[in-house]
Amino acid sequence: MKKKELSIIIVVILMIGILGGCSTPKEVTENIALLEFAAANDYTSLTVKKTVERYANENNLIYKSHPLKSATVEDIEIEVKLAVEAGADVIVCSGTAFEVPIYQLQGQYKNVKFIMVDGAPRKEEGKSYKVRKNTAALMYAEEQGGFLAGFAAVKDGYKNLGFIGGVPNENVVRYGTGFVQGANYAAEEMGLDKDKIIVRFTYLGINEMSPALMEMAGQWYDDGIEIIFASGGTTGTAIMKAAEQKDKKVIGVDSDQSSESDSVIVSVVKEIDSALYATLSSAYNDEFKGKKVSEMNVADGGIALSMEKAQFNVFSQQDYATIIDRMSGKDLKIFKDEVKTLQEKKDAFANITLSIE
Repeated sequence: MKKKELSIIIVVILMIGILGGCSTPKEVTENIALLEFAAANDYTSLTVKKTVERYANENNLIYKSHPLKSATVEDIEIEVKLAVEAGADVIVCSGTAFEVPIYQLQGQYKNVKFIMVDGAPRKEEGKSYKVRKNTAALMYAEEQGGFLAGFAAVKDGYKNLGFIGGVPNENVVRYGTGFVQGANYAAEEMGLDKDKIIVRFTYLGINEMSPALMEMAGQWYDDGIEIIFASGGTTGTAIMKAAEQKDKKVIGVDSDQSSESDSVIVSVVKEIDSALYATLSSAYNDEFKGKKVSEMNVADGGIALSMEKAQFNVFSQQDYATIIDRMSGKDLKIFKDEVKTLQEKKDAFANITLSIE
């Protein structure tokens, strides 16, 4: 080959490279993707959505919601792929239904940051969490919130308590077991006989309000239950309606629900917005702390009772401060185990009569 011909070939190759490098980059139409279930309207889901929207608006980022009809890995992967192709570099989701799908996807999309609320990646339900460096999980010590609810109710003079849980996922289980432990602890502290405090306990297996649930809660109230703590989707809405009809009481969950019904005497609240906002900020400020499950608790104010709006008769702010101090130390142990598991242990609930249905 002649030198002149070789030179022409080299020039052509260089021109192709230059022209290829000058191609217009694909337009980014999405920065933050929110994976959510189409019908989700519980407090946590709504708060996560509002926080993501607020962060995006305040930081000139493009936010997009990806409604899902199911929690299968296949359906979620489709939405994650669409988000990544649109330019999303942060994906947010909430709830235990995302734990197994995100476990797989965090490994497939290593350049994307995943933020989970009320859940953490794991291979299958019941297994240990496996959080990669591109994932941050925000969780809450629901057993402590439930404990506060049960403790305060008994201290305030309620003797017939109920707990109605929806689908018994980890969050609901922890609320329920904490509630029973708190009631038992208060009864023990007050020196009450076992038959003085009754706790009725059940899981529904669904997380939606319904006329049937409202009727069931009304029957519980007719049977003598004075106050019900409910956890699981929108189940609390039906129970509030039943409480209003029967002139009985409710303990709210996840947020301050006092504005929803006069029957709510207090709520267990989670500090979600500030924690999520800070995590989103870290993702865009090169301060992202992945490979970590952050569990907020009573000591750091991550979970608490809505004392400012409470309608207690006896339980005071000082009583609340005292039990918070005790829970923040190492002397008071609150278990995360399922209620039935604890009930099998000798004297676990020695100061209450517990009825599991």
